[in-house]
Amino acid sequence: MKKILTALLCSAAILASTAVAGNTSFATLPTPVAYVGCSVSELSVHGYHIDGGTRMWPQNSKYDSGFVSTWAGSLTNRWWTAFNQMNLQYPGAQQVWWQLCVATNTDPAQLDHDARIVLQRIHDKLPGATVYVSSLPPYPDHLCPTTGTDGIINGENERNLLTQTTDAQPGPVMVPLDLKHVYPYVPCHPNYRGQQDEGRVLLNFFDPPTAISERQCAPNVAHRCLPCSWIVPC
Repeated sequence: MKKILTALLCSAAILASTAVAGNTSFATLPTPVAYVGCSVSELSVHGYHIDGGTRMWPQNSKYDSGFVSTWAGSLTNRWWTAFNQMNLQYPGAQQVWWQLCVATNTDPAQLDHDARIVLQRIHDKLPGATVYVSSLPPYPDHLCPTTGTDGIINGENERNLLTQTTDAQPGPVMVPLDLKHVYPYVPCHPNYRGQQDEGRVLLNFFDPPTAISERQCAPNVAHRCLPCSWIVPC
């Protein structure tokens, strides 16, 4: 009888988790995870949801070209407008993933100035939230024309500087994007396979596997253990 009850509960968890992943609904799940970044970031978030993640805000194409300098601009621009809309729709975020998207030929001193403005704005909008900072993934066998080599390096250096001199915390280290993992016509953007790889990094960071025994949990689409307590009590 106990085995039958466990099977029924975990079957319900599978169905519920599938529905949640498809609808990107946070109504009954733990506090959502906000994010700030650019097109690479929102495509990585898309991969996170493909891999079975449920906590992060959904993919938002309005984040396209969201460089650090862009987020340091007007508070009424389309990037902050998109952020504000998602914050209203999915309130209560206590964690923020911030990917530093840095264009080529960006002055490091100006980058640091802009980054600190953005960090303060995140804190203003989400008081008490922990901000986890990542740089863009490297491109080991080709050049992303938007970032160049210098944009990647400057982003990595700024991530280190922020985590050493502010309350920002080290975020997930994103996996490299080689030619097999980007779109041929936009070699900066992860393709479907690349999105899954980047998303898996986010999934492991923000939704780590639990120690719950396999009899008390159900595999989600990423073949990870989804605690039944997230959906139904076990």
